[in-house]
Amino acid sequence: MDFAEITARLAGPSAPKETDQLDWDAIERDFGIEFPTGYKKFVSTYGTGSIGGFLWIFNPRSANRSLNGEAIRYFQYSYEELKQDFPADYARPAFPSVDSFLPWAVTDNGDTFVWIMNGGPADKWCVGVMGSDQAQEEISELGFVEFVVHLLDNKIQSDILPQQFLKMDKFFEPVA
Repeated sequence: MDFAEITARLAGPSAPKETDQLDWDAIERDFGIEFPTGYKKFVSTYGTGSIGGFLWIFNPRSANRSLNGEAIRYFQYSYEELKQDFPADYARPAFPSVDSFLPWAVTDNGDTFVWIMNGGPADKWCVGVMGSDQAQEEISELGFVEFVVHLLDNKIQSDILPQQFLKMDKFFEPVA
């Protein structure tokens, strides 16, 4: 599915926030991985902000510490800490191992949207949703672009995410 499917459904801001620092080669060197193409296009097109004022998309170069690369690493660090105390509940391996995860968004409720790193190219990673305690997870078979299109079309089913968000008309809201 093409990224244009997202822009056809989700109007972007006239002046995207924090896109001037997006050197994806440097970001990918910092993380030691390649990010999915659709995600890079999304952040480069929309900038820092949220879908529906509820789903906050991480921008690795945001000045907002809740939405930048530090936040991405914090979710991974927290998972590893919980795994040490509760290994049966937190079975995913450490990043960047196969079947580990990489966060790309967080909700106001603390649920995390992640990619499951399946050992293949980044554009083939499946999207998952982790509950706020990171123990409950729902893994889709959809990549980033397909998942966002399904989300915008109100076609995502979830026991983690609030139905109110899943059913609402979505809009992009730049960070203040």
